[in-house]
Amino acid sequence: MRVWFWLWLLLSVPALGETIRLYDYHQHPPFNTGVDEGLSRELVKYLNEKLGGEPRIELWLVNRARLALEMADPDFDGLVVWVNPAWVGDPHRERYLWTFPVMRDTNELVSNIDNPVTYRGPDSLKGLVFGGVEGYRYQGIDDAAGRGELVRQDAKKVKTNLELLVRGRIDVTLVSGSSLGFFIDSQHYQGKLFISPFPQSSYTRHILLPKSRPELHATLNDIAEQMDRDPRWHKVLESYRGTP
Repeated sequence: MRVWFWLWLLLSVPALGETIRLYDYHQHPPFNTGVDEGLSRELVKYLNEKLGGEPRIELWLVNRARLALEMADPDFDGLVVWVNPAWVGDPHRERYLWTFPVMRDTNELVSNIDNPVTYRGPDSLKGLVFGGVEGYRYQGIDDAAGRGELVRQDAKKVKTNLELLVRGRIDVTLVSGSSLGFFIDSQHYQGKLFISPFPQSSYTRHILLPKSRPELHATLNDIAEQMDRDPRWHKVLESYRGTP
């Protein structure tokens, strides 16, 4: 009798839902704006509400190098947010599963106000020193650096490149349009930076999933498609939109 009681009790207790890591290597605004603050956390909250806890999404902040190590594991079973297929060597979307866009963004060319650079194509950067971020891929720029047409000099953070730019240690850098206002609105940079009127590139940001997660991919794809029409999500995006 006691055995049947414990068996009944075990079956009566709801099973704990699965928890999946959502990796984010964007350690700057608007994605991360402080302790437990930022657009990435807003996205996790939004997704968990839509998923109803099945599974539960958990945010993991990592740098780009750490993420590369995690993804090199054949059994990698996490999600990666705010990424584009071209950035992880999957331009034809064959290695991973990809949701519909969760954000549309640009890369804005920033230079020193005393030596302004207007971007009109790759030739605009010939002979210059470009400040990149370690582990990031830059469409067009990496190829030009490989041909010796410009010099790529990496830092660990976007903010570090802006400091190097102000000091004249580099000539140009790229800042995503979604992040630009958070930086140049700072009093520290007022009157010191020039923003090219033409962006270097435009792109979409997605959520990456491993091939082993087709069912979750279908669910997240539906959510991502609905987000584009959801006034509530657009209100969240607007609240994190810095004003250049």
